[in-house]
Amino acid sequence: MKAANEVPTESTSLVGDGTDGEAKTAADAVEGSSGFCSKEVLWQRRRFFLYIIAPYFAGFLYGYSIGAISGSVDSLDAAVDGTLTTTQKSALTSASLIGATVASLLTFYVGETLGSRKELILGGCLYLLGTIFTECTGAHWSFGAMYGWIFFSRCTYGFGIGFAMHGAPLYLSETSPADIRGLTIAGKELFIIIGMVTGYGVIAICDGAVNEWITWRISWSVPGFFAIGVVWIMLYAPSSPRWLVLKGRLAESADALRQLWPEMSADEAAREADETLRSLDDVPKDDGPAVAAEEEASKKAFNPCSEEEKQKWAKLGTARGALVGGLGLVFFQQLTGQPTVLYYAQSIFIDAGFSEEDAKFSDLYVGLAKFLATLVSLPLVDRLGRKPLLLFGITVMMIALILLALSFSGAVDWIPQVEEEGEEDDGSHPQVLVALMLYVAGYQFGFGPITWVMISELFPLHSRARALGMAVFMNFALNLITTFTNGPLVEALGQCALFSFFCVMCALSLVFVHFLLPETKGKTLEEIDHMMSSGDLPALKWILGLFGSGETGERDFTL
Repeated sequence: MKAANEVPTESTSLVGDGTDGEAKTAADAVEGSSGFCSKEVLWQRRRFFLYIIAPYFAGFLYGYSIGAISGSVDSLDAAVDGTLTTTQKSALTSASLIGATVASLLTFYVGETLGSRKELILGGCLYLLGTIFTECTGAHWSFGAMYGWIFFSRCTYGFGIGFAMHGAPLYLSETSPADIRGLTIAGKELFIIIGMVTGYGVIAICDGAVNEWITWRISWSVPGFFAIGVVWIMLYAPSSPRWLVLKGRLAESADALRQLWPEMSADEAAREADETLRSLDDVPKDDGPAVAAEEEASKKAFNPCSEEEKQKWAKLGTARGALVGGLGLVFFQQLTGQPTVLYYAQSIFIDAGFSEEDAKFSDLYVGLAKFLATLVSLPLVDRLGRKPLLLFGITVMMIALILLALSFSGAVDWIPQVEEEGEEDDGSHPQVLVALMLYVAGYQFGFGPITWVMISELFPLHSRARALGMAVFMNFALNLITTFTNGPLVEALGQCALFSFFCVMCALSLVFVHFLLPETKGKTLEEIDHMMSSGDLPALKWILGLFGSGETGERDFTL
């Protein structure tokens, strides 16, 4: 049996793109991304492309909630004659984020047991339930009952976000061929952006065309159709072959591979599953005991104090290098200003001197900029690599933040206003619009798509679900904190100080990416696991040495 920290060969990948002198499998029909669009490869990957629509729809529903929430809450407030207080509006706006944060905590314990496929099904059902609950709101209910029910409904929808955003990157990373894994996972980011723009568009179309009561009902009914699509597709999709191997269910893993890749022979599928098994050292070797062990583990899934859970956390602790890389990436993604620009674009425009009427279009500007930048960056993920795009994107963000800080400080007005004769300067600063678009473009080249690609790749298979749960929880928790604290911080410090802080965080993130993140382009997940466990990054090995043995690949699973 191959040791857990022994490098696997190219042929050990379930869906890799390497060969060992034997005939290529159906998933290995092309070497590198250059052949990705050939008719033969597209035909061989037809089922795979069909199945990944479900995680993409799950991302769309997350993005849609971001795009539609502000306008929906405003319409609801107008429908009840402005009864909502500022606190109530903020709570309702953040309800789905609260639900997502709580759900991401649950993924620590149920994610590995359920698997990414069942998580997506559960997420889709919660999306649908949240939508149905919202639409069941009675028109003649008391204000308190109506508000409480809608808040509960949006939290339910948020639970769907939490489970779906944990399951989607897992499923995409563990079923994608190595040559297009980056593009496949980053594609979810594109669908999040499409969802955001769709949400903005639905609100814009309904605004003025129908009354406020109908506007918020329509805007919150759209997700139901896509939620049905998520559940329906995943009911027919196979489970992740790697997850099945982790559970010791080799025969089912081989069947899942053949369902993903119809041209793969039974012998090839069995060999792929067996090779992946060799990269693990504590998995049952036949299906009977594995199923019994899984059933027993599921009974303990909600007991965080059990010995089983302690062993799993201890095992996760052996992946210190991956945890530093993955969680550090999420930390810098959230603390370099993204939530502020995403949720407070209108406030930034108003503070820059634009009228409220002009500021209403800021969300649309931001959404379109994110969409166009994502379209350009997606094909480059597997061509240029993860680190070059991250370094480029963060640098662009830092330049934009410097310009924003200077603009709000009043030290520079680098796009002069040109007034027609007889017109007065309205006090607005067009450079703020340009800088915001530059910031958004930089984010979508770097942190936007790459963060979710890399956290789906860095964590080892034995703890990937749990580690990704930590990353998802950290993402939503930091998002929630920065969203709630942005207003008070702006009032206390001003926009200039806040953008200056984000600029400093960008500078620190450049150092982090350069020294502590590996390049994962073109590597199988097993090769990445070996790279992170063997100490190939000297700076990361040195830092971990300050807190332990210095060996990133230590495999002592005992507490």
